[in-house]
Amino acid sequence: MKSKSIPSQTFLLVLLALVGYLFYQILRPFLFSLILAMTLTSLFYPNFLLLKRLLWGRAVLASVVMSLIIMILIIIPLVFFFVLLVDELNDGYRLLLSNHQKLLNLLEKPYPSILDPIVDRINVLLQKNTFSLSSFSASRLEGFVRFAISQTSAVLGSFGWFVINFIVMIFCMFFLFRDGHFLFARFQELIPLSSSYQKVLFQKLQKIIYATFLGIFVTGLFQGVLAGLMFMILGIQKPVIWAAAVACVSVVPIFGTAIIWMPIALYLIFVGSLVKGIVLLLFGTFVIALVDNILRPLIIEGQAEGMHVLLLFFALAGGLLFFGPLGLLLGPLITALLIALLEIYQLELQNSR
Repeated sequence: MKSKSIPSQTFLLVLLALVGYLFYQILRPFLFSLILAMTLTSLFYPNFLLLKRLLWGRAVLASVVMSLIIMILIIIPLVFFFVLLVDELNDGYRLLLSNHQKLLNLLEKPYPSILDPIVDRINVLLQKNTFSLSSFSASRLEGFVRFAISQTSAVLGSFGWFVINFIVMIFCMFFLFRDGHFLFARFQELIPLSSSYQKVLFQKLQKIIYATFLGIFVTGLFQGVLAGLMFMILGIQKPVIWAAAVACVSVVPIFGTAIIWMPIALYLIFVGSLVKGIVLLLFGTFVIALVDNILRPLIIEGQAEGMHVLLLFFALAGGLLFFGPLGLLLGPLITALLIALLEIYQLELQNSR
């Protein structure tokens, strides 16, 4: 009887793998929205349960309200940020056109005149003519403009796709809040692991979700806000653009946000704004970098037990390279799953002795 069931089980596994792959292809266009919805639902589920109690156990109403609250929390800052960003990009483009020649002259000779003899001597020793960065920049400008124009339709299409994915995310969040408990219970039944092993698995995944969200995204946003406020106080042009850049590069280890604020500080010192440059250097070193070097490791290692900061860095960087933007979520989750499976394997070995 057992031998007769082997072909049917094999056929079932092959068919399940095939259908699972096809189902993955169906979900793939919306995979980022689905994973983000699951992440946000996991983060805000305790708030949903509290809201559900306040609304006398009405799960549907609580799901609608919770989804709307999250949507407002996301949309209002994003709209405000993008309005400022677009406005500053337009101003920056006009400023670039009006100061194009000055910029080329600065690029041509980005050092004081007192260093001219040294630079000439180096060129003689290297037996090279002086490199003309301005002519090089001019030769590349036309190609850059053509590329920017060709990408306009792609950007507009991406924005439309972003709106669609955002709507799908809110739609998924509603059902995950409303039916998440039943879906999770059903999912647990399908996993062929004991309850103790399942507890290890899901606790590890939940902790890494919190660690990723708080340690990477929240601290990066916090650093961007701090940098933007300092840029505004110092009167640096386009503070929103620079603040957004600081938030984006905050995931880079070691150098992190210094990639943005340090060159700005050095530029201020170079053009004669010595006080502003020193203030920005001190603020970046002792305030912005403090979040990078102290607060973020404490949050990550405190929330994600067994997930070292270095391991999380590789999870984020490798996930981003392999999966694209989706890797910022998938990389840490896959790494957390690996750690949980290793812990389960260790427990299994201990129980078998």
